[in-house]
Amino acid sequence: MDVSVSVSLLQDELASTIEPAVKAALHTVLCAGELKTALKPLQDKLESFNKVKEECDKTAEDIKKQAQQTERQIKEEFETLHQFLRDEEKARIAALRGEEEQKGRIMKEKIKKLTREISSLSDTIRGIEQELEAEDIFFLQKYKDTKSRYVRSGLSSSLVLY
Repeated sequence: MDVSVSVSLLQDELASTIEPAVKAALHTVLCAGELKTALKPLQDKLESFNKVKEECDKTAEDIKKQAQQTERQIKEEFETLHQFLRDEEKARIAALRGEEEQKGRIMKEKIKKLTREISSLSDTIRGIEQELEAEDIFFLQKYKDTKSRYVRSGLSSSLVLY
């Protein structure tokens, strides 16, 4: 065979083999370009969704932080109120105890005074009763002393002795 025939056959064979491969490669490039063009709006949409999601995540985090801050503030306000109420309770109980103590002292003094007066009056009554039981002559001799004890006892305004 002749070299020129071989080269010609080789060229024909290569052309028949390479041409479909080139066409296929060219078709692949064209399809890829077409897909890339179609993919661009989808990528833009995905980027937009991701931005919106980030904003939503940030907003959700802000809501959570705000709720926690508000909860702390509410707890602080209630603790302040509770402390105020505890202080008010202590103050009122202390005032009550002071009033109780003061009134108790006044009552004790009244009771002491009444006890002394009861004792004195009982002694006076016993003395007068003893003198009344004494003989008439002895009674008459002690009458002035008895009457003056009676007057000093404070009963003279309600009862008169002759």
